[in-house]
Amino acid sequence: MEKRAKQPISLLVISTALCAALYAIGAYATAYIQSPWGMGQFRPAVVIPAFFATIFGPWTGGVGAAIGTL
Repeated sequence: MEKRAKQPISLLVISTALCAALYAIGAYATAYIQSPWGMGQFRPAVVIPAFFATIFGPWTGGVGAAIGTL
């Protein structure tokens, strides 16, 4: 497994905020779509935190998704 170079804190904060904002907008835009199972929401916006987690690391994706859900 390859070790990643440490990223600056400012980059992680900005990418987390961007992830949260994009996820909140995406979740809000698709909130009206009903789930095929009849309960809950269909959220195709979950790919946004997954993308950020792949690029910037799991903390960025996880915290961005948690804040974006609020």
